[in-house]
Amino acid sequence: MAQPLLGTQALVFLSPRLRLFARADIGGFGVNNAVDDSWNAQAGFGYAIGNPTELNLSWRHLELGGSNDGLQDNSYNINENGLEVGLKFFL
Repeated sequence: MAQPLLGTQALVFLSPRLRLFARADIGGFGVNNAVDDSWNAQAGFGYAIGNPTELNLSWRHLELGGSNDGLQDNSYNINENGLEVGLKFFL
């Protein structure tokens, strides 16, 4: 099953090596006649360690929910948030 997803992101360089970023997306929109939805938001800092490598530190919130056609035993609701640390390599 595939569902639409809309997202955006923004980036501001605070110095040549340090950047501030934000990302968000929302999905679901009732496709497949089900109440399935998701959204995700993240904001943080990125630091260029070297030319092809970046270290990210951010706060992320994620919510997922699904009804599975109204079957209570199969429905779910996930709500998570917390600190995220990442390492990016650019090719």
